[in-house]
Amino acid sequence: MCVHRRLKDYLSPEAYKNDFERFDNCYEVIWKCAQSMPYPDFYQAWHQQEKVKDGE
Repeated sequence: MCVHRRLKDYLSPEAYKNDFERFDNCYEVIWKCAQSMPYPDFYQAWHQQEKVKDGE
């Protein structure tokens, strides 16, 4: 499984303004994950974190 789920939190507007280098690095890793995974797998992994946060 790709590590992008933990990196997703760094794609906020605050991270973009306050620490662009970290934002850019996280974006690059997530982009590589998206390119290397089948879309349904990436979609599920991307949204899985939201379910965990919501307590589902």
